[in-house]
Amino acid sequence: MEYDNVCELIAAAKPTEQVEQALNGNLEKAGIITPQCPDALVASKLFNVATAAMDVLRKDPSNPLTEEKIKHLDYEDWLAKFTLNLFDYARDRNLNKGRINFASSAAKKIGSCLLVEDSFSTIGQPEYDDEGNEIKRKLYALRNGDPILYKRGDNHALSLKSSAINNVRYPAGTLFNVVDNEGFNKNDTIDDLEVAPILYNSIKSIVPIRFTLLAFKPEDRSAILEREDEYEANLIDDEMLLNFQLFEITNSLPSRNQISAATKAAVSRYAYN
Repeated sequence: MEYDNVCELIAAAKPTEQVEQALNGNLEKAGIITPQCPDALVASKLFNVATAAMDVLRKDPSNPLTEEKIKHLDYEDWLAKFTLNLFDYARDRNLNKGRINFASSAAKKIGSCLLVEDSFSTIGQPEYDDEGNEIKRKLYALRNGDPILYKRGDNHALSLKSSAINNVRYPAGTLFNVVDNEGFNKNDTIDDLEVAPILYNSIKSIVPIRFTLLAFKPEDRSAILEREDEYEANLIDDEMLLNFQLFEITNSLPSRNQISAATKAAVSRYAYN
């Protein structure tokens, strides 16, 4: 199995303790955040290793994930390729030149947002919290109208494009915790969607949490997130969750021209304040 081979390569490169715990199957000490079910086991050890690696980088963004460079083999599988690249990028921060890149400092323990896949799959419908208040939606975009991050609620945001945090690249479909700097609240809205321009000082903190199902091809999701318990397995057997794709979110957003106009208006507003 490709996953087992990649795990062996990572283990041979002397990983950090938290990653090693994930390799050994100790999910609690590895700080694993599992989608859908907080206590469920994820069948793919490699998924756990990648999640543990992101948690290491959250706590110490400058940390290399292994003492030694990992030997690469040619893998077809997306998760295998990404996990190896993640470890490489953490060692060589120059691999991401020209990418959308954010700088962020270490963050405290943050919520896992276990059911985020379900909430993002209902993007076209209004959502309400337990008190009946409508959940706020926010889009972070470039001035050319290119959408980068989509946030619902207070802090959890989904990447719509491949982005880098401290020169470590993460794919579209990654879940981040995003905290805005104060003073950047004069943005335009389009149909109740707040549109915020991405400026060098507008985001206070952005740290990786985990992959969402949207980072994977629909045909790969069941195998990666297979549960040992039959009841828990049913929680990801929902057809929409297994087949919903990232482009369905981007297609539901306003047009690039509308987004561009909103971001440029906000940039002008901040420039003169």
